[in-house]
Amino acid sequence: MEPSEKRDPQQNHRRDMLLQIWLPLGLTGLLLLAIISLVTLSAFQGGETVSKGASVAVIYLVAGWMAAGLIQLALLVFSIRLVSKMYRGLPALGKNIRGAVQIVGQYIQQAADSTARPVIEIERAASAARAFWRALKAQTSRSKIVRD
Repeated sequence: MEPSEKRDPQQNHRRDMLLQIWLPLGLTGLLLLAIISLVTLSAFQGGETVSKGASVAVIYLVAGWMAAGLIQLALLVFSIRLVSKMYRGLPALGKNIRGAVQIVGQYIQQAADSTARPVIEIERAASAARAFWRALKAQTSRSKIVRD
């Protein structure tokens, strides 16, 4: 296959979904419809009234079970579609959550910095005062040495 003829992953996924999901479901539906038709036709071929009533009752039971199965199948297909839509939305949701976490992290960092700022200012002032006293002490000791 030439590079220009290659299908993209989306086309491959659609083709696989058609062949692996929808085709078997369609064939199963046709098979069930054929079975219902055969059971219905065979029920009306009998000659006795009691056997016809029993056959019709069986048909109604089987039809009810099949209807319940189709409802379950529809619910399954609906839940699969819902989950696939949810999976498509996950990257955007993850991006939004990551952005929110980053904003919260920035606020926490700012709060931590604002609580540390007064301590740093006090340490700076104390260091400046110590340096001033040391310089003053050194100057007074020099002036004493010069006077002597």
